[in-house]
Amino acid sequence: MHLHRALFAKEIVAEFLPPKRPSNRVVILCDGLPSVPGKAEVVRWFSKKGYWCFNLRYRGTWESLGNFLDHDPTEDVLDLIDALPGGFRSIWTEEDFHVEPEFVAVVGASFGGTAALMASLDDRVDKAIALAPVIDWTDESEAEPMDWFGNVIRKGYAGAVHFEDSDWGRLSRGEFFQPAAHMKQFDPSKLFIVHAQDDKVVHIGPTLELLKQTGCKGKVLKRGGHLSSRVVTKWPLSTQVKKFLY
Repeated sequence: MHLHRALFAKEIVAEFLPPKRPSNRVVILCDGLPSVPGKAEVVRWFSKKGYWCFNLRYRGTWESLGNFLDHDPTEDVLDLIDALPGGFRSIWTEEDFHVEPEFVAVVGASFGGTAALMASLDDRVDKAIALAPVIDWTDESEAEPMDWFGNVIRKGYAGAVHFEDSDWGRLSRGEFFQPAAHMKQFDPSKLFIVHAQDDKVVHIGPTLELLKQTGCKGKVLKRGGHLSSRVVTKWPLSTQVKKFLY
């Protein structure tokens, strides 16, 4: 089945699939940066498990309108959740859909993992699965230092990601969208964090500190590199994901 596509909150484009059986359970799938939107496999997996699954494009990235990083990207996740009860239309088929969420989970890898963690601070989100999340933006890796990374995105993804240097600077300094600043506010019952020890893109150290301070559910892999959201569909992690969400 082809994924549907809709516009939410007048600016946010998301691909989505309804569940295979009637349900008001929702999964918001958040991409990394500058991950090319292409999570159809993951969206279909959650749909088959009984979830409405939405893969959003943050404002100012890819097909969505607005500007990236002139606001906390967590707002995009919450705005999408708020838009669901009001109904939405598939751009491809012109079908009208409506869902009153009774359970919302946010799932993401890397930058998307950060979005999942930050969204979990809001009462509208029941569970969050964060894969290789950035916990502290000031803890730069040698593989992708922030100045170099910002330049790569600006030049290599010029038509897909729109941001101001000043906003990138605020992110690099950890002034917002910074899980490390909220260690004592996270609800451990909401979180499941997965990180690989051999990740060279995002250091595992801050993740280990978050696991220690919160006592939340976590899985540390010996190998796996910089994880993508597709790992949630693969055994044995898929079994743990299904159990955690229920």
